[in-house]
Amino acid sequence: MDEIDFSSRSLISMLKRQLRFVVVLVLGLMLMSAVVLFSLTPLYSASALVLVDTSPKNLLDRSFENAATQIDDTRVSSEVEIAQSAPVLLEVISQANLVSDPEFGVRLGLKDRLLAYLQITRPELPTGEAALQRVLDSLKNAISVDRRPRTNLLTLSIRSTSPEKAARLTNMWANAYIKSQVTAKIDSSLLSRDALQARVESARLKVVSSEGQLDSFLDQNIAKITAESGRSDLSDMRVKIASLDAERTSSTDLASALERDLAGRNWSALVASLNNQALQELERQRQLLSNQVSQASAAVTTDLRAQLAAIEQRMLDAAQGELSNLRDSVVSYSGQADALRQQLRSAVLSGPLGPDLLAKAYELQQTSELARSQYQTLLSRVQDLDIQASLQLADSRIVAEAMTPQRPSFPNTPILLSLSMAGSTILALGLAFLRENMVGGLLSVEQATAVLRAPVASAVPRVGREAGGSPADMVVDSMLSPYAESIRRIRATLEQQLRRARPPLERSSQSTVIMMTSAAPREGKSTIALSLARSMAVAKRRVLLIDCDLRRPSLHAAVGLDQDDGLRQLLEGDVEATDRQSLLTPDPKSSATLVLGSSSFDLPTDQLVGSQTFAQLIGWARAHYDVVILDSPPIGSVVDGLYIAPLSDAVLYVVRAGATRQAEAKAGLAAITGAKREDTVVMVVLNQQDRMDASYGKQYSNYGY
Repeated sequence: MDEIDFSSRSLISMLKRQLRFVVVLVLGLMLMSAVVLFSLTPLYSASALVLVDTSPKNLLDRSFENAATQIDDTRVSSEVEIAQSAPVLLEVISQANLVSDPEFGVRLGLKDRLLAYLQITRPELPTGEAALQRVLDSLKNAISVDRRPRTNLLTLSIRSTSPEKAARLTNMWANAYIKSQVTAKIDSSLLSRDALQARVESARLKVVSSEGQLDSFLDQNIAKITAESGRSDLSDMRVKIASLDAERTSSTDLASALERDLAGRNWSALVASLNNQALQELERQRQLLSNQVSQASAAVTTDLRAQLAAIEQRMLDAAQGELSNLRDSVVSYSGQADALRQQLRSAVLSGPLGPDLLAKAYELQQTSELARSQYQTLLSRVQDLDIQASLQLADSRIVAEAMTPQRPSFPNTPILLSLSMAGSTILALGLAFLRENMVGGLLSVEQATAVLRAPVASAVPRVGREAGGSPADMVVDSMLSPYAESIRRIRATLEQQLRRARPPLERSSQSTVIMMTSAAPREGKSTIALSLARSMAVAKRRVLLIDCDLRRPSLHAAVGLDQDDGLRQLLEGDVEATDRQSLLTPDPKSSATLVLGSSSFDLPTDQLVGSQTFAQLIGWARAHYDVVILDSPPIGSVVDGLYIAPLSDAVLYVVRAGATRQAEAKAGLAAITGAKREDTVVMVVLNQQDRMDASYGKQYSNYGY
């Protein structure tokens, strides 16, 4: 691509030329954006503010009340992810029944609806886990969690088409998030408790085992210990301990039997176990009433059953009293036995024993105490975890609940319209730049100069063709018209360029050969050639206009004459080269001389214009005329112009405004530049320019002589 000029002047000129295109495109894009914007469904966003408190929350710890909240970035960042995790959102889906919600619920997508409408497939709504996952995905797309910088505050937001629903779901989400924290902490406490509970039983068995080992050691060595220590009371203490253990065991067995009898209402076994006279008397009365109830009439049965129930209640109360006494006895026996054991152990360890007995007794005593300590610690921790499970507090709290939004958060009409305006303008400017430099036609002199990198002789306005006439007639018939003025401008600009290019001594004596060509057919080059010839003839120049478009000659039609075979016969050698006067035809409208053409050629035309005969014809024309204009074929379609260009002093390259593609115009100009002589002047003529695009149009229409 050729280098593009980015100077401020060229940029401003480009904007002026493409202003209408830019404005129309921006207005069109803005209109489309507005239609799309106002067709969008408004979304309302409700937000709840949640504070993440990272301080400890153990109510059983006395330092809890004085604990200060600190900023823990890692902890707060983790809470951001937890708040939008699947378990929390599934709780919201369950509470709000979003599976059947018209906005978040399961429904066919646009693709499925289109396929169903075209009867390509018959999509079905997902069910079960697939449906729940689709609802979860819809909810995830509608939520957002943002952390306020340098704080422990989280903003939970949900977007919905209904403002009330947005606020309700946001508050439901915040509460579900708080609830999930409490549930997680309760589950953690219960898991810890269950893990310790499994160790409690083993610790209890270890206590029982260590106590049993110590008691067995004392039983087995009591005689030896008594003999070594000289204390006879140790044996008495051991006997008393055994007696208390036996009483405790007996009371425990009796209590267990009473519990079974009470549960089964086995009154006779209960009385036999307790051997209590009061209970025996009540049992006798109960049996008597039972016999009477079975033999009595229906009239007195109710009273007898009431009396029987009262007696059974008295027996139950008495039995429960005896059971309570037995339990107290068990506790008393256990306490007395434990106290005696401690006395016995202390006496043994403090007495004058041998080293072996003392070391073994001390070892067993320490093992028992350690087992008891561990057991007590585990029991205490299990109880603490049980209490903590019911006293858990969330690590976060809702600072501000979501309120019903009054305005939609999407679309933000002012911002989106502003962005649309900016985007449309940028896009329009970019397309205008492409249209100016790469695609589309050339519309103005400035654009043609910037794109083609060649001087523009003039812009010729578009004129209406009169009946049976040619625009070239206006050069003679309407000399003050804008069209005639543009042709005179071409003549003046071309003469100035030629004066600069030629040495001073040759400016007045040398004739000029002007080649007229274009990039493509129907650019108007033949009309411009005839108009320029007539303008120069009016200016008292001897002008010869040769129709060199041998394949499609058109000059004869422009002047209203028939084709002439003279040029064909000359170039093909059918007539003598000296008989050139027979080729000449006077112009009906001016003093210019014409050489008309004919399309009936038997040889390739490039051979004819590249022949020595054609070069001699141009030499003869130079000698007899001031200006020789060669109306050559389009340079982009036919190669003839590449042979004519070296014979020319100037090349006028005609480009039709708004029609000739820029790439085509550049290619044609490059071909001319490569074929011409170094001193040949090349200028562009912008033909058929709309009057509103012409910079001189309005000025000239108001200008008077």
